[in-house]
Amino acid sequence: IPRGIAVDVLRAGDRWPHSAAPRHRGLLNAWWGAWVWATVFDRYASRTYDDAQDVDAIHDAAGLVMAGAGFDILAAVLAILFVRRLTAAQHAKALAGPTPPTH
Repeated sequence: IPRGIAVDVLRAGDRWPHSAAPRHRGLLNAWWGAWVWATVFDRYASRTYDDAQDVDAIHDAAGLVMAGAGFDILAAVLAILFVRRLTAAQHAKALAGPTPPTH
């Protein structure tokens, strides 16, 4: 649902909202993929850390948790880039005025 809402907002911010594919869709897909990956990986890393019994297992699991934090940061950076591009597109559309009707 969040990705669908983001696509709708992205499409509404486009000067030509009924075009085949909204601009910046690649960045949206990159953010969404990174977020899903980070979420799944974080769950795996947390479960591995919780199940760790000895020092080596805890060490390895802590590395997984740190890698998960890196994936979270990547997803956050991509989200920021997406929001900045979306805001710029909405601003440009607002400055351009009404869209002429198409026939």
